[in-house]
Amino acid sequence: MAANDLTDYAFGEWLPFTEENERALLDALPRSTGVVAIRRTFEGDREPEMVCVAVGANHSGGVQMRVRQMLHPGRTQSTNLRIRAALEQEDDLELAWALRANEAACKELRAKLVNQYEREYGHPLELCPGS
Repeated sequence: MAANDLTDYAFGEWLPFTEENERALLDALPRSTGVVAIRRTFEGDREPEMVCVAVGANHSGGVQMRVRQMLHPGRTQSTNLRIRAALEQEDDLELAWALRANEAACKELRAKLVNQYEREYGHPLELCPGS
């Protein structure tokens, strides 16, 4: 499952996921329930690589709040801390999202994408392997 193949799951446009783009990114994100995907891009012909798929539940502020937590993690949020560390070291991350009707549908899509990725690449997602 290449990171470019998510349009079949209603993921929209990929946006820069950087500290500098935080305000514009958060303004663009919905507070609705959805799934967030993060990919790393590369120079040249190499395909982007998926590094994280996460759920943003509506009861907690949806996609917008999930990304806000990634940008400002608590000290016990290991996945968000890994994502934040990557943001501080890299400028090649992008983010897209797909809305779903409820949290169960989000978890189902996340599981499907993670399983597909692990079958295809033989290893867990780099930044959020078990979240």
